[in-house]
Amino acid sequence: MRQGGSMKRLTGITVIMLAGIVALQFYWLLSSYRQQQQRFYTDIDNALASTSARLLLDKALATQPLSVRKMFGLEDTTGVHVQEKLIGEHQAGNMLHLVNAVVKVSDSEALQSVKALLDSGSLAASQNTNLMQLRFSFSDTDLVAFKKAYQRELQVRHINMPFDLALVDTADSIYAATCDTARFRQYSHRSAFNELTAVSGTYGIIAGFHNPNYVVLRNMLWILVISLTLIVVGSWSLGFLLSAFFRQGKIAEIRNDFMNNMTHELKTPISSISLALEMALDDRPALDAGKKTSYLIAAQQEVTRLKLIVENVLKILSLEKAAFDILPATIQVTTWLQAIVERMSPLLEKKNVAVHIDVDPEDLQINADETHMSNVIFNILENAVKYNDKASPLIKITAEVCQDAIRISILDNGEGIPEKYLDRVFEKFFRVPKGSLHDVKGYGLGLSYVKQVVEMHRGTITVRSIAGQETAFVIHLPLN
Repeated sequence: MRQGGSMKRLTGITVIMLAGIVALQFYWLLSSYRQQQQRFYTDIDNALASTSARLLLDKALATQPLSVRKMFGLEDTTGVHVQEKLIGEHQAGNMLHLVNAVVKVSDSEALQSVKALLDSGSLAASQNTNLMQLRFSFSDTDLVAFKKAYQRELQVRHINMPFDLALVDTADSIYAATCDTARFRQYSHRSAFNELTAVSGTYGIIAGFHNPNYVVLRNMLWILVISLTLIVVGSWSLGFLLSAFFRQGKIAEIRNDFMNNMTHELKTPISSISLALEMALDDRPALDAGKKTSYLIAAQQEVTRLKLIVENVLKILSLEKAAFDILPATIQVTTWLQAIVERMSPLLEKKNVAVHIDVDPEDLQINADETHMSNVIFNILENAVKYNDKASPLIKITAEVCQDAIRISILDNGEGIPEKYLDRVFEKFFRVPKGSLHDVKGYGLGLSYVKQVVEMHRGTITVRSIAGQETAFVIHLPLN
């Protein structure tokens, strides 16, 4: 009982630990997902602001480099000449390269601030009039170029998914877009409003994306695979351990039952032998030679019974090691079955059991090991007798040809087997539970032996039963 309680406690602790680990794993995955999602939203917003700053500044350099130079207050520094030279060489180039080049040749704080504004995307917030006027002249052609530049910015951030851009005002009215207006409004996620301020009003660029969660989950693919694998493996391991725990407990219970039954089976003949020998050795004059002889005969019979018990157990255990060979021989089925029933006649008469044998055709023959197959039929018949509490016990044995096999069916009208135990009757040590009471003693090994012998003949055995009414064991053996 203590062992069972310890097993339950250990199982409970293990389940709680695994549940805690799984819960933490899901919490960590959820947190990671939210972080990745927020990072995605931040990346597309920053990429949009950066693209806006680069393209507008590129346009400014291409049209009026001097105004751009003045708007950052660089006219009185040494770096002015360097910047003018670079602008002359890179008017149509990427502004990031231009500003990096300026920084390399000048330590001016103003130039450093230009690079900081460009990298952070906050250059769009500048209130310089010249720059605002340039933004106001944003055209459809600029929007197409903007989309290509924005795509490059997204790729730098490892974001590769379809999107569209739209020029909108603060009332969300779309003035221009890289797709149909209706289609753009169907996008499930939009970037932040990237403001472009002009003299006559406020406009902005926004980007539309379909199902951004796809990108987030794709970025988390390996994390998800590893996490789910660990959860599945951990759950399977727990299930396997719990199954092993309960299986070991059940095996221990069955073995204890087997030992108790075996002890009873051995104790009864030993007690009978002891009593018979004690009476035979009694020197009282009233005990004649005939009485002593009958006691010795009884002792001999019990010794024979004890020998059969031991042989049966050893025979069954030897199957585990394949310690015997199948020696096939031609068997006349009718004669064979009649001989088995005749051998069991004392037990059948004691229980008043009627046995009917029907073989079709009467001269039916099979090729099998007669000794082991006889034990198979004997075991099934013995169970049919032992587990039958009817007033008129009846057993029907039929043998017939069924396609390319011979079918032997043994049907009894006994107490039957509950349906939930039918799949386990052939397990070693298994006996149908009856609480703490087993009024019929046995080892729980007979049907295990039966199944193994039949399978060694390349045959099959099945059982069907109606609890309280009947049980039928059906054996199929190949004709050859």
